Amino acid sequence: MKSQNRILLFVSALSALTLSAEAAVINILNMAPDSTTVSGFTVSGGALVGSTRTFTLTQTADLDGGLGGDDTLSFDLIYEAYTGSTFDGTDVTLGATQITPNTNNINWHSNTFDGGSTLYLKVANISYTSSDSTVAFNGFTGIRPANYAGTGAGDFDYYIGLLGATTITGDPTFNASLTSNGTNPELYFTSAGTQDPVRLRDVDFQFETSAIPEPTTPAMILGGLGMLALIRRRQS
Repeated sequence: MKSQNRILLFVSALSALTLSAEAAVINILNMAPDSTTVSGFTVSGGALVGSTRTFTLTQTADLDGGLGGDDTLSFDLIYEAYTGSTFDGTDVTLGATQITPNTNNINWHSNTFDGGSTLYLKVANISYTSSDSTVAFNGFTGIRPANYAGTGAGDFDYYIGLLGATTITGDPTFNASLTSNGTNPELYFTSAGTQDPVRLRDVDFQFETSAIPEPTTPAMILGGLGMLALIRRRQS
């Protein structure tokens, strides 16, 4: 029994070591359409192609928390806008008409971004170079603030997402946490207001790295499990 307990402790410790392999969160904070650098990333592109703008963000640095040398992460942030969106409770149906998304000054918006208009941001084409870790998109985490150029206040509703959208009512200036969206690489921001233009100031999102387990660690765990199985057979 003591030998079995020692093996169990040994295997548990190795499993915990593997499961808790070092991870690092890469935060991109206050991304605005006129950004040339943000959170250590170089921002390029943004030219209008059809009705789409694509920004490419690239950084080479120690991104995985010191597991090895420098790593390189590159990805696209795709920006579009639509009009004609409709609402049913907390569900939004995206409008079929694509409109030109503007990038003047520091706002994500379009000149016709009033009730039924939707801003769309998507992270795509992720490229990551590292010998020590992998990376995954970890979701949009915040937007701030929405402002307006009309008169009056308190008559805006905002929908974040499509099905089961997060609804913000009343105040046209807010800081919204988007952690409930999980790892969804797409952000939909829809206005139900009657005044325009409504504008989204900037967005936050993040990636997370995970260490690549050393080849010997899984082998040690499997060996420990094999020893445990052998002990159990002998005791039966």
